[in-house]
Amino acid sequence: METNSQQYKEVLKMQIEESYGKIVYSYTVHLKCADLLRRKNNILKWILIIFSAVSTCGLLGVILQWNTTVLSIVTAFFTTLSLVFSTYSKSANLENQILAHRETANQLWRIREEYLSLLTDFSNLTEINICEKRDELMNRTANIYEREPFTDSRSYKKAQIALKNKEEQYFSTEELNKMLPEHLRIKK
Repeated sequence: METNSQQYKEVLKMQIEESYGKIVYSYTVHLKCADLLRRKNNILKWILIIFSAVSTCGLLGVILQWNTTVLSIVTAFFTTLSLVFSTYSKSANLENQILAHRETANQLWRIREEYLSLLTDFSNLTEINICEKRDELMNRTANIYEREPFTDSRSYKKAQIALKNKEEQYFSTEELNKMLPEHLRIKK
């Protein structure tokens, strides 16, 4: 009987570790997606500034009567491009998408930390306590996933590289020790 209970607890721990891993991935994907969208939004803003500047210079050239035919064509071209990019910017609503991904990441961060606490407390909890906490975390996670904005494969690949190759969400013991205040550091 004790062996079955111990085996069940080991299976529970593996399930919780897997859920923790999935949360870490989702959290990181949303951070990467928000970052990619932020970069895209910044590039779009610069493009709009440049097109507006070129259009304005062209308009000034027309007013000052510099080669009015060429300047009129150039001004019309860049004004049209500016209108197209401005319309795209409004319809894409990148800033709201960035906020939605960051909000989702923040919610997932909280769940991630609770899974980590559950794994830390695991040996001191009963199977019933573990199952209750696991079920509660799974339900809260499901609620977040139901409302989360879609991510893309590029963000997933960036998250994969960050987690697998760069160990972005983790600290080595030495790194962590350096972050602690002097009086809490482990002396070697």
